[in-house]
Amino acid sequence: MCARTARTDTPSAPRAPKGNVAQKDDVSWMAASRLPGLDLLRARYTRQVFARHFHEGYALGVIEGGALRFRYLGRDHVAAPGAVNLVAPGETHDGHGAGDAGWAYRMFYLAPDIVRMAGEEAGLPHGALPDFASGVLDDPELAAAIDALHRDMERAGPCMPTLAQETRLSAVLARWITRHAAQRGP
Repeated sequence: MCARTARTDTPSAPRAPKGNVAQKDDVSWMAASRLPGLDLLRARYTRQVFARHFHEGYALGVIEGGALRFRYLGRDHVAAPGAVNLVAPGETHDGHGAGDAGWAYRMFYLAPDIVRMAGEEAGLPHGALPDFASGVLDDPELAAAIDALHRDMERAGPCMPTLAQETRLSAVLARWITRHAAQRGP
């Protein structure tokens, strides 16, 4: 029987109560054990504020509830439910709830090599990384594909066959890149 390995963090400091109920952030992080360079995050943030930072890889996900406000590529963005949210390596951004409810999302964190290979399969020149003009995409089909794959990988954990993970992730990344990417410098 496959055992699922996941790390869950729930910060202990609750947000100011609304009525008699204190809201807490809920965060689950999982490394995809069969696909090195891929991590999964499922989170509901009610009080989190991310200071400006950057990632060494790509982040790609879907907003499930609430709305995420962030500054990215010199512009302010709001990602509402059903929106695809992303950041490219080295691009600074911040993040916080767009309202009192905060936001919930599912994110894939992808090593650049994973995205580079997907880009090559999608027609980008060898070694090129895709670039994206916005941190929010309105693409319901892509959002649904990201959500479904993330849920299935989270549910199955290391029990999901490697070939299934690779095939489905490749299809999601190809859709993302062919619909929304431009070529990025090496």
